[in-house]
Amino acid sequence: MNSNEEKIRLLELQLFATIVFLVVTIVSSYFTYDEIKRLKNEPSLDQNFRRDVSYILKVISVLVVIIFLYVDVTNYKIAKDNNENLRAFTNSIIVSSITLIASILALINTITTNNDIANTENPNV
Repeated sequence: MNSNEEKIRLLELQLFATIVFLVVTIVSSYFTYDEIKRLKNEPSLDQNFRRDVSYILKVISVLVVIIFLYVDVTNYKIAKDNNENLRAFTNSIIVSSITLIASILALINTITTNNDIANTENPNV
C-alpha cells in the first residue's frame, strides 16, 4: 500500500471514530437532560439502564481514543519514512496518550461509583 492509500485509510478510520464519539456525546448529553427531569420529579429513564449504558459509553470512549492513538502513531511512522518534521506527530501522540489515560480514569470512576450515575456521566473537574 502506498503512502496516499495509507493516509486515506487512516482518515477513514479517524472519521469513523469521530462519528462514534459524536454519538457517545449525544447519548451522554441526553443522560444529563434525563437527570434534570429526574431531579424535577418528572418521568425519567431507569437508573439501572442509565448505569449500564454509561459503562458501555465509557468503554466505547476508551476504544475511540485507542483508535486515535493508533492513527497518530501510524501517521508518525509515515512521516518518519518520508523524512518529514515529526514534531506535530509527536505532540499528537502525547495528547492522545494523555487522553487515553483520562478516558481510562473516567471508566474506572464509572465502575467504582456504580450508584451515582449523574456524577459519573458528567464528572465535575
